[in-house]
Amino acid sequence: MLLADKLRLAEVILERQLLPEKEQIIMNFLFYYVNFEFQETKITFENKINLLTKKNNTEMTIQEIIIGQEKLKAKRLALKEAKEDEITRLIRKQGLTDEQIVEFAEAPISLVKRVRKRTERIT
Repeated sequence: MLLADKLRLAEVILERQLLPEKEQIIMNFLFYYVNFEFQETKITFENKINLLTKKNNTEMTIQEIIIGQEKLKAKRLALKEAKEDEITRLIRKQGLTDEQIVEFAEAPISLVKRVRKRTERIT
């Protein structure tokens, strides 16, 4: 029953043509967090996903999922670093208060305080 449900979800995900990042996150969830009791069922699931995505190699599908996860992690890290750099610039060059930075940079107050504390230690 779980196999049928996971396959149905995968079909819906693929039919909707989501953004690749969103599709990857949901497929990762299906592959890694909703587990089968038996290894044979997992292999059957992977093979059927390969057919759905028109791929021939199970290893390639898993490899693509792992690569997708790494790309998402790198993208999130880059966005976080860019946001921290923006906050640092607003602190150093503009002299804005934490509340002004939260509003201007659209960042959580906890992040602004953490960056300010780190910036003050450096200077």
